[in-house]
Amino acid sequence: MRIGEAASLSGLSARMIRYYEQRGVVRGARARDGHRRYTDDDVRRLRRLRALLAANIAPECAERAVDADLPEPERRQVRRELELLIAEAQEAHARLDPAATGRDADDAPPEQRISLMFDTFMMRTRMESVLTAALQPAGIRSGDYAVVSLIAVEGSMTPSTLARLVGVAPSSLAGRVARLVRWGWIQRHPAAADPRSWRLELTEDGLEVLRAALPHAHACALRIDAALQDRGVDPGSVRACLITLSTVLRGLLPNSR
Repeated sequence: MRIGEAASLSGLSARMIRYYEQRGVVRGARARDGHRRYTDDDVRRLRRLRALLAANIAPECAERAVDADLPEPERRQVRRELELLIAEAQEAHARLDPAATGRDADDAPPEQRISLMFDTFMMRTRMESVLTAALQPAGIRSGDYAVVSLIAVEGSMTPSTLARLVGVAPSSLAGRVARLVRWGWIQRHPAAADPRSWRLELTEDGLEVLRAALPHAHACALRIDAALQDRGVDPGSVRACLITLSTVLRGLLPNSR
């Protein structure tokens, strides 16, 4: 079958299929007409990969899990993530039963009783997984991309300002910042106003990584917008609600006032 049919059957885009073919997950063959051809086994492998990614498995781990090429600790973790996904899918399926709508709220599973907190937590982890998969060709993960992007927008900033924008304690970002410094993506300079503090700036290598990542991030944003529109949801309205929620949560953080 051609790549369009493989994409339709697997649920992955043609671009992602080409990417995972380069990674060796599938092995399409070029036909006489010059087009790539894929087998039923390729589609099965791609569907397994999609399920693993949907379960919030890191892309590099998911690729190996397609062939069960995992050490036992990773294998156990993958099983746990898949079991959680299966439970969520079963609950979503059960909620489609009209009789389920009359169920007492106390009978609902814990994640539904937690409500908004659980929804936003799951949204964050799934968004990170989607963005990390999209950014993989650029060699940067979603969390690192967020930090590099914020520094690029501001030009330079102190670690405390970066932590405030992200909404975490500076100590929570210390490891990530140290790693990005070690990789040569950002550099630290003493702050003029306070020699005891630092200002973070992107290096040329960091700017190069960011430039390579931007097209992939933009394409990912367009896919998310399109998926929302397919469900009749306005992306702008979703973003406005998320900005409001973020502002409210920032006000609830300790020492926010």
